[in-house]
Amino acid sequence: MGVLEFMGMISVVIPALNEEKYLPDCLKSLRNQDYTGTYEIIIADNGSTDNTVRIAQDFQARVVPCPEKKNVFYARQIGADAAQGDIIAQADADTLYPRNWLSRIADRFEKYPEVVAVTGRYVYTEPPWWAVVEYVIRTLTNMWTVPILGRPWVVSGATFAFRRDTFVKLGGYHDIVYAPDQWGIASRLKRAGKVSFDSKLRVITSPRSVKKPIFRIFKEGLINWGRWVKYLLKKPLSSIGQFITKVFHKNKMAAVLVSAILALIIFVIAGGYFLPTASFFRKVYAFEKNPCVTLAVLQKNGYGLLSNVRPHNT
Repeated sequence: MGVLEFMGMISVVIPALNEEKYLPDCLKSLRNQDYTGTYEIIIADNGSTDNTVRIAQDFQARVVPCPEKKNVFYARQIGADAAQGDIIAQADADTLYPRNWLSRIADRFEKYPEVVAVTGRYVYTEPPWWAVVEYVIRTLTNMWTVPILGRPWVVSGATFAFRRDTFVKLGGYHDIVYAPDQWGIASRLKRAGKVSFDSKLRVITSPRSVKKPIFRIFKEGLINWGRWVKYLLKKPLSSIGQFITKVFHKNKMAAVLVSAILALIIFVIAGGYFLPTASFFRKVYAFEKNPCVTLAVLQKNGYGLLSNVRPHNT
């Protein structure tokens, strides 16, 4: 079956800050697309001082200056604001795009009207030794999470496209706290429809972001996981805090009661751990101390339990 032709226009938005090294090859790949529809290339220049702007103009890309904030998400938003296409495709200056990249994006939106966004995967031009493991984990994770969550778990900012009207209606990248052009925008767009994963929508990107010592990669990974967990917990914790504040403000007696209950729970848990032989926490059938160990036989679910064996200094 041939590729369906998407009749609308596609806007490819590339944020750029001093990208003269990578941008020529990126734009060559985008100018070599087999897509027969109309598309535009927008370079959101984030204040480059090298030849980035001149190179973009040589490839007939539209340059949108945005030097006010040195921030890739800010540049993506400015570029998206200037886009005229029905579909906006995120791209990166250090990435190479296969000849059928735009046609596959168009095909996905044409075939599936319920799809509001589509993402693919990337490989490195010079892969590090552990790259294969990363590729497999990312791909398998998305294959499992799309049918379960209705969206891929791992989103690449270098190959992600979405319907412009839905993007504008939901507020674009504005006020997204975590990974605005990846996890954040995918989560936002999911409210309006399906975020699709196409494993064949593959691009080739520079390994510059991972060319660093392995311990540093591990450290940055832990930091990102921490930010993600904080992002997920922020809303529920905020809601709980607002509820408690509201209740406590209106009813001081409730505040005292809840505080007392929490204190009692903490006391029981802590006491049960540090003083397991105390009969307050459970029934003690036998208790024995000698210079070497402390033993206690306790009751738990109707059975005897040997608890808290601790050596003593002799």
